[in-house]
Amino acid sequence: MNALRHLYLTGEHSDMTIICCERKWRVHKCIMSASSGYFKRLCSSTHWKETKDGIITLEGVKDSDDQEDFTLDQPDMVEAMLQFIYTGSYRVKESAQGIQPKIGEAPMPTISHTRATEHDFSSHARLFSIACKYDIPCLRDQAVAAYNASIIFTKVVLDTDLAKAILIAFGTGSDAECQMRDCVFNTLVSRVRSAMKSNIVVAAIEKSDGVALRLVKALVDQMPGP
Repeated sequence: MNALRHLYLTGEHSDMTIICCERKWRVHKCIMSASSGYFKRLCSSTHWKETKDGIITLEGVKDSDDQEDFTLDQPDMVEAMLQFIYTGSYRVKESAQGIQPKIGEAPMPTISHTRATEHDFSSHARLFSIACKYDIPCLRDQAVAAYNASIIFTKVVLDTDLAKAILIAFGTGSDAECQMRDCVFNTLVSRVRSAMKSNIVVAAIEKSDGVALRLVKALVDQMPGP
């Protein structure tokens, strides 16, 4: 893994460049293909111009806001994805908790007991989304493990972060890739009283198909009686 880390940091012997919002990463087709079904198909094709040129441009968004299209890639998330592919771990720059899930270790990463920041939970949701998009099963599993671990040790969840996690989880991916949706929904249910007092969270629920009805059913199931 140290050798792969060296290749990631230096770009030595790279034969492909990934670009997202003017940021560039020198990568290796064999490594990307071994980790990602998307890049395996891309690199195996002789018809795509990107494969011939060795330059892959990902449609991205620089800044996040309330109107963000979460189907687009954030450069920091692309970097975290590549970091995971080459090193087996990822560190989300915005996260104060510095969760670094490791391949082959216990499913729950080591976590410092710090207050959640706006980016902690939604960043793991973003990583899950990008893992689904580029067909990276290991990253998908680790993003779920990191989310679950961080929520266990966090008493305070910011409404802005929960709202964003809802929008990401239910606005990207497919119904078959629902692990992160379940995680975020469970967070919502466990904090439903405070969540429903937040206009930001309520707006996110209203924008996300099926969440409101699912929430009602979950709350009814918790009620006593027939």
